[in-house]
Amino acid sequence: MASLRLIPISKWAKYCILKEDTKLRPYLPETHPFTPSTLATMLQAYRRAVVKAELGEGGSQVVFVHKRHRGFTWRDMHKRYRVAHFRDLSNQLPVFTGRERCIVQRYIPLQRMHRRAADIRIIIQKNERDHFEVTGAFVKIAPTHMFITNVKQGGTIDTLAHYLDSCYPLNEQKALSIRRKLYDVSNTLGEGICKSYTNTLYGIDFGLNPKGHPYILEINTKPSLEILQEIDSGMHKRAIELRKYNQGEHT
Repeated sequence: MASLRLIPISKWAKYCILKEDTKLRPYLPETHPFTPSTLATMLQAYRRAVVKAELGEGGSQVVFVHKRHRGFTWRDMHKRYRVAHFRDLSNQLPVFTGRERCIVQRYIPLQRMHRRAADIRIIIQKNERDHFEVTGAFVKIAPTHMFITNVKQGGTIDTLAHYLDSCYPLNEQKALSIRRKLYDVSNTLGEGICKSYTNTLYGIDFGLNPKGHPYILEINTKPSLEILQEIDSGMHKRAIELRKYNQGEHT
């Protein structure tokens, strides 16, 4: 086992760590280091892909690419572009894809809320019994006609209950089952990682596909806890309590 340390901040490194856990593999979208070749392979296999800077934050260094019947389209957080050939696509991608290390990830079509793209943030923290527990759960909703859900980029938030109710208005059991799955996968992730890494707080972003299967899109080691005040005061109180407890234990 590796000596205990903080988990790397690289998205690729975190993906490789999670993939080592066989329990988590079904919840990981296929991901590779970005090169024009890996992007071409991903588009050939799935027609859609997402390119992200390995160290990017706030949703600003993300590109969505779509292989059309004729040509390609790609879009960043501002605009959509169309090109006829892959070489044009490769040449016209944003500057960061050539200057920084990036990953290319299979695009997961997400269930929407209010006809807008949405993903789920689950926050887990080490508790007094040295186990992880869920201390936050909410949904991030992208602005109209955008794919980036990050609040810093204009996204809004809502409760997980409202989101699942909107996805399954006539199937309460399905909504409850998905919530349990999200919590179980999150805690499995935390308990697995803590064998090698000392982080006590994670924010896990999930995408829910049309069949209700959750995919881990990203994990964040510095998620905002203050945002929980807008969702549930009880959640916020518990999250702050555990943050103070863990800071006291590890200082």
